[in-house]
Formats: sequence, structure tokens, C-alpha cells
Amino acid sequence: MSIYSLTKEESNELFPGLRDMVIEIPEAACSTSPSGDLHPMFGKKQTDETRISISISKAGKNHTEESKRKMSEAKKGKKFTEEHKRNMSEAQKGRVITEEHRRKLSESQKGNKPWNFGKKLTEEHKRKLRKSRPDV
Repeated sequence: MSIYSLTKEESNELFPGLRDMVIEIPEAACSTSPSGDLHPMFGKKQTDETRISISISKAGKNHTEESKRKMSEAKKGKKFTEEHKRNMSEAQKGRVITEEHRRKLSESQKGNKPWNFGKKLTEEHKRKLRKSRPDV
């Protein structure tokens, strides 16, 4: 018997008084699906046939504007630890970008203007930039 498959009555029977010691979490706040090594696909790879089948089933389905907004809000303000930043940096070091990939990246950016295109710097900002330059 797994503790994950116990009903409330069974858990109260096996662990009397336990409910008084833990914080009650609403069911909507936590997932009941198995994760990690409890997940049936843990440590396994899907076959190419399965991957193609999933890909076909998802084709043409896009996120709604509302779900995009929610995903964006969830990511905003997220702070990475210094260790996480170092790990991300290390993961990119030594990465080789082929000439073809460089060409595709270049083509994808053609016609796009920089984020600050047409924006004027304030006099205060110009003064700070001048002050920060060691050669001036």
C-alpha cells in the first residue's frame, strides 16, 4: 500500500492526530498527479512514433491571449540566484553556432528595429553616460 493512495479516513486511522500537525492545503493549490520517480515515464524515453503522434495532436493549437498573459505574469519579477545565473552561463560556454545558424539568426532580425529606436536620452542620462566613460 502506498501512502499516496490512502483516503482521508485511512490516513486518520493509520496516523491519528497527524491532521492537527500539518497545514491544510487547498486541493487546487497542489497537483495530485505523480511526479519525479513516481511518474510512470520517469527515466524512460518516448518512442519516435509517440513523439510524432503528440506533435501532430498539438499542431495548430495556440495559447489564448489570456493564457499568454497569465504565463507572462507568472514569469515577471522572478529572480535567479547567483548560482543559477552561473549555471546558465556555464551551459552556454563553448556553444558553437554554425555559419548557417548565424545566417538564419541574421535573416530573422532583418527589418526589426532595436527596442530603443527613436527614443531620446534625457540630459541627466547623457551626463551619467559621459561621467561613466574613463576616456572622457
